[in-house]
Amino acid sequence: MKRQDKHVLQFLLAELEEYVMCHTCRSSDTQLTKDTRLFFLQCQTCGSRCSVTAIKSGFTAMVGKRAAARRAAEATAGK
Repeated sequence: MKRQDKHVLQFLLAELEEYVMCHTCRSSDTQLTKDTRLFFLQCQTCGSRCSVTAIKSGFTAMVGKRAAARRAAEATAGK
């Protein structure tokens, strides 16, 4: 992965703030639950419950596609 450490750290901290840390008391003792189509963060310490944004797919690996694209580019460059 060609990402700088600071960018990975910023991403992880943002995800922790949104999906792990309680928005009221800042505790990490929380549970993420889904009710119908909404996700809720339930704090086990203070008992607060708040909705959070839906989790999107973040990283998608291009395992076979990247290799195939590279071989096709090499084949056309070699002609």
